[in-house]
Amino acid sequence: MIRNGSNLAPDAATYSAIITALTRGEQWETALNLGDKAKTSGSTLNTVAYTALINAARTGNVWHRALGLLEDMLRAGVRVDSIAYASLLSCCGTNFQQAEKICGQMDDLGIPRDTNTYNSLIGVYAKSKQWDRAMKEYMDMQDKGIRRNIFTYNTLIAMQASDSNAEGAEWVFREMQYDQVRSDVITYNLRISALAQTGQRQRAFDVVQEMNNNGIRSNKYTYDFLITACELEERFDQGVEMFNDMLKSQVRMDVVSFTKHIKFYKDRGDWRKALRTFSLMLQSNIRANEVSYKTLISVCSHIPEGSANAANAVFLEMQMSELRTDVTAYNTLISACANDHWIHAVRVFKRMKSQLVQPNVVTYNALLTVFEKNQELEMCRRLFKGMALEVRRNAYSYASLINCAGRKGKWQMAADTFKAMQDDGLEPETDLYNTFLTALSRSGRWEQALSVMTKMSTESVFIDTKTYIATMRACEAYPKRVVEMYKEVKERQLRFEAPIYEAYVKALFKLGSWNEALSVVYDLPTPSATQTQLCGLAMDSLYRSNQKSQCLSVLEKMVSRGIELGIDSYNCAMASYVDAGDLDRALSLFDDMMAAAVQPDSRTYDLMIAAHTRRRAEKTKAKMNEGNATVESSSGNAAS
Repeated sequence: MIRNGSNLAPDAATYSAIITALTRGEQWETALNLGDKAKTSGSTLNTVAYTALINAARTGNVWHRALGLLEDMLRAGVRVDSIAYASLLSCCGTNFQQAEKICGQMDDLGIPRDTNTYNSLIGVYAKSKQWDRAMKEYMDMQDKGIRRNIFTYNTLIAMQASDSNAEGAEWVFREMQYDQVRSDVITYNLRISALAQTGQRQRAFDVVQEMNNNGIRSNKYTYDFLITACELEERFDQGVEMFNDMLKSQVRMDVVSFTKHIKFYKDRGDWRKALRTFSLMLQSNIRANEVSYKTLISVCSHIPEGSANAANAVFLEMQMSELRTDVTAYNTLISACANDHWIHAVRVFKRMKSQLVQPNVVTYNALLTVFEKNQELEMCRRLFKGMALEVRRNAYSYASLINCAGRKGKWQMAADTFKAMQDDGLEPETDLYNTFLTALSRSGRWEQALSVMTKMSTESVFIDTKTYIATMRACEAYPKRVVEMYKEVKERQLRFEAPIYEAYVKALFKLGSWNEALSVVYDLPTPSATQTQLCGLAMDSLYRSNQKSQCLSVLEKMVSRGIELGIDSYNCAMASYVDAGDLDRALSLFDDMMAAAVQPDSRTYDLMIAAHTRRRAEKTKAKMNEGNATVESSSGNAAS
């Protein structure tokens, strides 16, 4: 530092250089203390030195210190320029009212605003989500002929991206081109981010191509945003391809990139690749952080057997890495135990309390979900009642108990819980109504379900696709009502999902409208999992109605249209061939099924056993007939 024993007194330039160096080295407190020492020792600080101190205050996010430094400058008669004010504005963070006061003071002193000042003010407006004010300052720059630079445009594009406004981001980019400001990798990444968030995957890839054509190299953020775009559109294969390209491109990856991809595989349900990605991260000498460990614990919930043990092992490794295992880590661990026996989750809960980690409402909700998935209604009810002594129950808490009661067929308990929630001052929204409707549908309480749906309309609660799915399932015994609801879904222009088609096709079959039901199935986009599923449903309904020739005609239609055959389609076709005595066709279809990698089920094996048994019986009968014929022939010859 500065030696007091020296006869040379440091000047303002020396202080400025040292303060700047300390700030860049993230020692902003030391920098501010040095400034205080300089002022008390009578050293004269100039505009540059004070601006460096303001930057130190900005780095430390202590804007009141920055304001105090401005007052010191004014008292000492030090010239305050636009650079100092720009630094001061950057200290305001999201406090745009304070930023406006500073700008007013600047105007009163007659200090003209320049590009840096405007950029700082626009940055404050962007952080505080004051979009209109930010755009007004941008237009003000244009009107006053103040040059707008790359920081101006990147801030505005980032603002649009944070608001998921891809079109707004593209408009700003076009303005940037018109202004002849050269784009950088940040500009392109922000555009890609905005497009990714709004599900415009192909346009995001087009921007990457444009970026490459302009000689700008992709970085890790480029790949991260592209993977997000693939994830949102469920284009998992393309997302995997992007991650592999990222590994090959020698782009420096960090823990965020790896964690993002681990989550990508988790959302896809591919727990093996998620674990391999975590292992690859460690092999790349990248240290896992709290987020990556919590993500990996969550991945363990997808492991079919031993998910609780795997999650506990990851949690233990997290503790051994001396990372903080807070309430969210324990909550994640409890949730990961949901697909295993409930005792594992209870042990985690007890361990958490023994470690003096205070459970919150999310903790209790996670444990309620474990009991719900294990269909432990009594334990779910007791925990729901007891948690009220520790935390305030929220909508999710009530939803868990309603769902658990529905799974056990206790629709009255579900109804009582729903009413208790309203008595507790919680207003149910669409998701909670849908949970209640699902509970009613599991008991076939169609009258109550229709009444709930009417109540939703009366109280202006949004009715979505899931609302109709639950209600249509509840009304399964009343096919005419299901058909009416299908028409309502079309009129409301709601998104069609497989269960909507399934309920409608079932209803049409019950009404005897076979051709109409099949036309619905054939009109779906090909290929699609929904079409495969519904064709299987159609064939099953026809087979059970003893319309086996119709069942086989659906099979022929599927093959001719390129519709993928599912397990139900194969089983119904094989059953029809077995019943018709066409055993060769049935056995040949089984070979086709294995070649298509469709996993047989118990019904498939029953049919194959029946086919082989019948064939053996036919062969035995044929041999017996042949033997009898030989005996009769021999007897005839002897008699003659």
